[in-house]
Amino acid sequence: DWYGVVAFSEEPVILTAPVGIRFEKLNDCMPVEPDVCEITQIYSTAGGPATDYTITPTSSSWVAMAVASHPTDYKLLALYTECDKNGTYLADSFDQYSGPGTTEIIVGDFNHASPYTVHPVISNGDLNLDYTFQWDDGPGYFPVGEPGVTGEINTTTTGCDIVDVYDLSLGVGTQYRVKFLESGDADIHVALFRNPSVTEYWAGRDQSVWELSDPTMSHLFTAPVNDNYGLVVFGNVMGGSGTYLLQIEPYNDCTLIPSETCINLMNNPADLSFDADGYWAAVGVTPSEGDDKDISVFTECDGEGTLLAASGYISGADFVVGDFNHNAAGTYYARVTYGVPDVMYSFDSDRGNSPAADMLPLDTVVEGELGDLRTECQMLKIWDVFLSAGETYQIGLTRSGSADIWVALFHNPGSGDYWVGREGNVWETPAHTTFDYSPPVSDWYGIIAFANVRETWGTYTIRVSPTSVGTGVDPGKIVPEKFALYQNAPNPFNPSTVIRYDVPAGGAHVRLRIFDVNGQLIKTLVNESLAPGEKSATWHGDDNSGNQVATGVYFYSFETPGFRETRKLVLMK
Repeated sequence: DWYGVVAFSEEPVILTAPVGIRFEKLNDCMPVEPDVCEITQIYSTAGGPATDYTITPTSSSWVAMAVASHPTDYKLLALYTECDKNGTYLADSFDQYSGPGTTEIIVGDFNHASPYTVHPVISNGDLNLDYTFQWDDGPGYFPVGEPGVTGEINTTTTGCDIVDVYDLSLGVGTQYRVKFLESGDADIHVALFRNPSVTEYWAGRDQSVWELSDPTMSHLFTAPVNDNYGLVVFGNVMGGSGTYLLQIEPYNDCTLIPSETCINLMNNPADLSFDADGYWAAVGVTPSEGDDKDISVFTECDGEGTLLAASGYISGADFVVGDFNHNAAGTYYARVTYGVPDVMYSFDSDRGNSPAADMLPLDTVVEGELGDLRTECQMLKIWDVFLSAGETYQIGLTRSGSADIWVALFHNPGSGDYWVGREGNVWETPAHTTFDYSPPVSDWYGIIAFANVRETWGTYTIRVSPTSVGTGVDPGKIVPEKFALYQNAPNPFNPSTVIRYDVPAGGAHVRLRIFDVNGQLIKTLVNESLAPGEKSATWHGDDNSGNQVATGVYFYSFETPGFRETRKLVLMK
């Protein structure tokens, strides 16, 4: 029935004062599942009061709950062990961020205690304006040093995802850099929480270690203890949606790698430093089979400062070379990124040491070993070789063993600083070949031998001679051991480029075709049965009708029965 409620003063008063009266049902705490939003009002004619909830965390990790208020309203959030504000008070989120339309959050740490049922309470504000309540149970383990975590925040009434929580394992004394990017209009914030004890812990938003709201800036933080910290991402206002990218990695941790030192790593990204002076230098990364890693070189640690060069092959080794006949001597910083997390890769560097070690003599067979045997690795070796304009040189290469050894030549087109990735080579080729090269200018060129895959080992020989002398290497009679497709040269190119490929014993029907970035066939270079041998085809930048194509990125596909590989090339006009 309808009952009458009267508010009155027992004695006459001169002043007036507002009176507030509230009735609520007891034991009406509504169960809410994790990641499910409740969009409702404190009082609705359909459902009556809706302020008390029951949530049951089950993971031994951080947990977070949030209430997003209507843009003109402000709700408060509190937490108790029993329904209807009974039992033990645990935490609240009230004061520091008071204001219309803001979000309140409470976090709890169950890394140090068994999870149990708790009861959030929503109060304050307009009884008839919508609010959104949601909680996240984890366990979302944030990968430190990985390429980053992406997510979505949606605080609109048509969708819902207002809070995400992650467990973040940090090491005492280590300084970390937090990079935070967002898009959309959700006003996404990131906050870090630390449990100061070794028991259960609850805290409101104002108890965070730090909170970030400006995605244009990175944040540095030194962990005071070893522990799992609580990392919370949430929408600060109701009525927006957007996405975020969050990355946390150790900062200023660029380990100095001595020249001719190869190491096997798994962390990604990895930041390393190297010194170079006087000669051509190279740093490179070789991934495990099935993975892909990229490498960049910067003037400062942690991918900061000026980007000098990068290498991002689709598969195989990536490396960057620098011409220290012209570059300033000093310390530079390599950054390894991309690929599958927690998969082994090899990092190697080679810089100028001495003329005897770093200058490739003409008319002399130079021998070496490359590869990775788990206990040791050497993935690349670079030399300076002086080539004279007007001369033609014959370059002979051989290899033995299981290593997929390649050789590439680089040239600084100017007289100033020069850095370039693998794609900027004058030419590159696997071993077992000879070819002629006429340098455009007299200069010190950089010639590099490198292993294209890990977990193999082999030997190689290189000899560079004027054509009147000859190389002493005759790999022309060698039948390739397997199908192979090589990077075109030159690349980028204009007006034509050469694509080399191998056909092993027995021969095969071969198709070599050019496609644009949309997958449309542009040109068929080869479509026939071929005898075994080392082959090549030239593309003149035209389509099947003979029309010249536009500047841009294209792909060339090599197909045989049982083998297919695609590589990228660039036409520049």
